[in-house]
Amino acid sequence: MITPQRMSEFEKNKIIDMFSKLNQDLTSSIIKKLQQNEDISSFTKAQIRVLARQGGKEIFNEALNKVNGLSRERKKQLLQLFEELQNEQMKGYKETYETKGLEYEISREVQTLVDSIYRRTNKDLKNMTKSIAFSSKTTYINALDDLYTKVASGSFDYSSAMKSTINTLAEKGITLKDSAGRNTSLETAVKRNLMTSLTQTANDIAKQVGDEIGANCVVIGHSPYCRPTHRVIDGVVMSLDKFKKYEYLTHEAWCYHIVNYDWRPEFENKKDKVRDNGHLTNAQYNKNYEIRQKQTYYARQVRDKKEQVAILSKSDKRNNATSEELKKSKEELRNSQMKYRQYSKSKGLEVDYDKTWVAKYNK
Repeated sequence: MITPQRMSEFEKNKIIDMFSKLNQDLTSSIIKKLQQNEDISSFTKAQIRVLARQGGKEIFNEALNKVNGLSRERKKQLLQLFEELQNEQMKGYKETYETKGLEYEISREVQTLVDSIYRRTNKDLKNMTKSIAFSSKTTYINALDDLYTKVASGSFDYSSAMKSTINTLAEKGITLKDSAGRNTSLETAVKRNLMTSLTQTANDIAKQVGDEIGANCVVIGHSPYCRPTHRVIDGVVMSLDKFKKYEYLTHEAWCYHIVNYDWRPEFENKKDKVRDNGHLTNAQYNKNYEIRQKQTYYARQVRDKKEQVAILSKSDKRNNATSEELKKSKEELRNSQMKYRQYSKSKGLEVDYDKTWVAKYNK
């Protein structure tokens, strides 16, 4: 069966790596395009609009070519990922099938539901890639407008304005709108979609197997750092009837609770039976959740700085603005790494370098 630890390992896969590299490539292209312009203060507003149209079109076409080039590889990697998850989840139920005197096999129903979620996820990622080209164009136009405004207002000289704009671009990268209309990074949008789909797939497979083996309870793993709203299902064995009241929690984004279905004699005809192992008190859950959230914040700071350094490293380092911002970003990265290590150790947490992993950045 898929464990929470195994599920977290899926976060480092070629699909997320693909989109992370894409973000770095497109953002560095936008920076290079900005650097090709002469001193922005010598342009009129009309000339800036022409630059925006021409440059924006070039950025759009480049982004479109890149995302189209990823299409086949993305689909291939996604299919492999779902097949791996399906096979690994089903192997965990082999002993249960044998105990119940059933033939162990991956049923047509399981294959159908996995294929359905795979197709939906692939469609979501495909739609996401379509919006990347438009987002890249908008990012370039907004950056050019920001650069011009800073210089034209007299609040920045050209060199300082270029440094500021480049730094902002490298820090944010390509962003997309989430379901609530908020800007979110390209990698975060991809990771959230993918990990939610994989968790749902693992749980749906388990549910289908539960129907086949006549399960009477669910077994949910323990996480001392789970969200406060998920404590009620954390680390419990719960009758199916009782679980129906809380099943919606497992469909929420970023919920990595893996639900396994089982048949146990003590749960037969027990509609409201719950057995929890008394893991933690509410106060302990609150404290642990706050500590983990802060560690996550420091880890995110490290990832953001790594992205920034990676993007600036791909830009034209002969440009003074890029060179200076790259030097500054490397120093900020070292500081953020130190804070992450110090905080983790001070709270007795593992210094998990997977949490600060960024594609194409190996330091």
